[in-house]
Amino acid sequence: MGAVTARATVKVAAECDCQKMRPRMTRPTNSFLRTLVTYFLLSGAVTTSLAQEIKAQKIRPLDWSMLGDGPGNDELAAVCTSVMAHSQNGMGKAWLERIAKTKRVNGLLDFGDSESHIRPTATSSRTLALALRLGHYRADKAGANASEIEMLLPLVVRSLAKDHKANGGLGDRAWGDQWQSAMWAAQTAQLAWIIWDRLTTDDHKLVVAMLAHEADRFLKKAPPTSNAASVNDTKGEENAWNASCIMTASIMLINHPHEKAWRERAIVYYLNAVATPQDVNSKRVVDGKPLSERLVGYCITADYAVGNHGAYPHPGYTASSYLDTRMLFFSALAGVQPPEAILYNATPIYRMFVDHQWTAPPYMKPGGSIYKDDGGIYWPTKKEKQRAGRYYKWFSQDVLAATYCFDAACSTKATHWAKLHGQVMIDAFNGKPTPTKLESYSKNAFFKNALSCYLIRTLHVNKHLVPVRALATEKPVAPAAAKSKGKRVFFTGHSFFILDGYMAKKFDLIAKAAGKEKHELVGWRYSGSRSGAVDKWWEKGADQEPRKSVAAGKVDILTVCTYWMKKGSEQERCVRNFVKLMQESSPDGLVYLITTKIPYDGKYEGGWDVRTKAELGKLSGSIDETHRHANHHGALVDEINKACGKTVIKAVPLYYGQALMRAQIIDGKVPGVKKQSEIYSDTMGHVSELGQRLNAYTVFAAIYGESPVGLHIPQWEKSGDTVLRAQGLSLQKAAWAAVQAVPVTRKLEGPSGAFLGKPRMEVQPLFETIRHPNVVVTLKGTVLATLGDEKLLARRHLPALIENNLGNSVRR
Repeated sequence: MGAVTARATVKVAAECDCQKMRPRMTRPTNSFLRTLVTYFLLSGAVTTSLAQEIKAQKIRPLDWSMLGDGPGNDELAAVCTSVMAHSQNGMGKAWLERIAKTKRVNGLLDFGDSESHIRPTATSSRTLALALRLGHYRADKAGANASEIEMLLPLVVRSLAKDHKANGGLGDRAWGDQWQSAMWAAQTAQLAWIIWDRLTTDDHKLVVAMLAHEADRFLKKAPPTSNAASVNDTKGEENAWNASCIMTASIMLINHPHEKAWRERAIVYYLNAVATPQDVNSKRVVDGKPLSERLVGYCITADYAVGNHGAYPHPGYTASSYLDTRMLFFSALAGVQPPEAILYNATPIYRMFVDHQWTAPPYMKPGGSIYKDDGGIYWPTKKEKQRAGRYYKWFSQDVLAATYCFDAACSTKATHWAKLHGQVMIDAFNGKPTPTKLESYSKNAFFKNALSCYLIRTLHVNKHLVPVRALATEKPVAPAAAKSKGKRVFFTGHSFFILDGYMAKKFDLIAKAAGKEKHELVGWRYSGSRSGAVDKWWEKGADQEPRKSVAAGKVDILTVCTYWMKKGSEQERCVRNFVKLMQESSPDGLVYLITTKIPYDGKYEGGWDVRTKAELGKLSGSIDETHRHANHHGALVDEINKACGKTVIKAVPLYYGQALMRAQIIDGKVPGVKKQSEIYSDTMGHVSELGQRLNAYTVFAAIYGESPVGLHIPQWEKSGDTVLRAQGLSLQKAAWAAVQAVPVTRKLEGPSGAFLGKPRMEVQPLFETIRHPNVVVTLKGTVLATLGDEKLLARRHLPALIENNLGNSVRR
């Protein structure tokens, strides 16, 4: 039928989890049966009765030998194992009690026809069967002997399948053809698949009839879409569970006359579950057809989130709409190539969790990304906030993102989040405080999802996980530029930047942690007081450093910094000389002009600790824009780059990273740090050890254009010290946000179209005392036109970035 691949070993590069597509091969089948089925398919005469006439419906076997000896030393599988060890307490006992309380009809269990009975029974039974098969069931923890459960599992399968409409039901309470019944049928069929060799032939027929009946419901039924209602009532999760049922039938029931039709329908439902407005008319080809040919509408917004129960964004329903973990591992065990649709839009959806900034207001304070540095979950709305504790969802998508590489464009990688969220669950099970209280839909949810992730990682390690392209959007997230292996850097500056060589020494440690094996510290020079490194190190002559090394072509990056710099000053002349010399000796080299601290702060206005976030915002915003030309740093950078026709000099906003870090301290979000003044060592503005690390991270982010978030510096963090680790993450994120929020260089002027994005309306005061009735600003912050009543002014509204804490308004 063209839907199956050979069960061949997939070669995966050891150094990367990303996998390439492999060739598809069909299994040999009975030619007469295939000819007969093809005839009926083409004539449109295939009916359920035809399937019933096939005496022995074949089931595609699951090859458990693919799991080998387990996942070996895989670190994510180890986290899964630890979560499982802590989360199956009483699970077996509770299951036995449910079975014991269920009434019997003709020797079978009557679970009724409602979600509250069938769904938890089917899913917990499947989880127990899988745990027993994989050897991860622990009777001492689960509270019941394995033999008791194994004995009852076939009865549960028989009872659930017999009670379905396709098989007559038990009494007058048959289930089927209803909301969620496709999900229950898939769960029951998957349970049966796991223990197929322990079921009777009659049991097999009941399961096949149930599954085929539910899958057939969707062959001519268009998937529901929510379109504009996606912010209130998405249909994404419904499409996802219906797709899972249809896909289960296609994979499990080999040679069924609807096998190929089911696969196509599953693709339609998977795609409609996660389609965005920009996908609807797209000609992008997925699984052999343009998206527009399969999409009815969309169920997810342009921001790659969904809403449900009146809450938008709803992280829980977003996660439920786009990942089908179980079909991924069942496909692998059955040797079937999953469709590309099963991971469509997984890349941008996961990135939404990690990096998208939800601004407060309109969302709940404090705003920011859903994933928080301390392992907590930011819930942007009041409704259903308790669901933030469903860590099994976040953990599952983390593991899949790490395995299938749809975290490639994220500022922090999925492996980091998987370990962090796994540890939160483990801490909660051990009674330790956690940033967000755990909550679950059912008692075994944490164990169930950890078990599925363990199976995914085991298949991956044993090179049997069938690869799928983790497709992005109509305009895919741009692949990360090739990372530099290292640059040759010479640091010069005054005491705020390089006292005792702290910048050079700390930058080396960060570069090493980031894998910059070719990073080279050419040298560093401390200029002392007054104007900084610029004029002193030029005036000393061509035979003195850093001028000597720059002229010899030994330097890729030269840093210079000043306290002030007036137009036409000696400092300006020397900056221009260094830029010219760099271009002559190393045409690709850059000069970085460092701005170190906020003026009129510290000892001048009552001390560091009295500052509010609003005051920090005004100070930092005014430095970047209002004082840009007065202090001459920004104007000089713009002028030199424009004259050269390319970027030859950049500005690094150390002051802005400090302001963002102080905003976190004000909100009490930096463990172990209580006062803003802890960033500094004196009232002048020299930085403390904490501030030195922050500055070093900021310079690293500016020079390499890479996020330092997640880097581990052993010299700064004791093993297992969660406080130091949390401090380090705060520093890293503040540094990265600073570099993103305040451009280190300005784009050269060009046609306005180059700056325009999708239009949106936003009103906010930029100048409190001047009336500007007509201001047009691009999404990049470029003022195209402005009309004032006194004089022409232009300004980007940066203070709000600090007031909202860590740049919630920064667009990535």
